Amino acid sequence: MKKSYKISVDCPVCAGKMEDAANRTEGVKSASVNFMSLKMNVEFENDVEDHEKVMRAVLENCRDVADDIEIFF
Repeated sequence: MKKSYKISVDCPVCAGKMEDAANRTEGVKSASVNFMSLKMNVEFENDVEDHEKVMRAVLENCRDVADDIEIFF
């Protein structure tokens, strides 16, 4: 399953780090961040049932990059 999320991030470098953090999160098959549109596209692993739980983990991992990052889900 693929979903798109609105994000808040201040710089393109942080957006790239945010993408890397999302891709390292268990349950995420692939993630891409577009700084210009402030969107994150996430494809979940097939066995994921609770997408919101995975996204909370993604947000936690992304906040290791910068504590003011936000993902709206």
